[in-house]
Amino acid sequence: MSVECPVCFLQYQPAGEHVPKLLPCSHSVCLCCLKQLLQAGLMYSQITCPECRKLHQVSKAMGPQAFPANRYILENTELVNKVQQLEKQKQEQQQ
Repeated sequence: MSVECPVCFLQYQPAGEHVPKLLPCSHSVCLCCLKQLLQAGLMYSQITCPECRKLHQVSKAMGPQAFPANRYILENTELVNKVQQLEKQKQEQQQ
């Protein structure tokens, strides 16, 4: 499982524009990219999943924020960050 958005390739964040949002097809994209992928209609908007190309309707009132955050990815991102910090500390100690 990736800890970065498949569209912009930025690492997911626990808050803000780069929160991983879970689409009904089970793929995740950051909120920022979902906003860019939004295709506005009259009553509903649509988002096409960039991975599987499935079309998902979104209420215009709710927008892409209505999709739930993918907590599993957020937990993995946190673990990856901790491992990277530990590896950096280990390298600094060896020098």
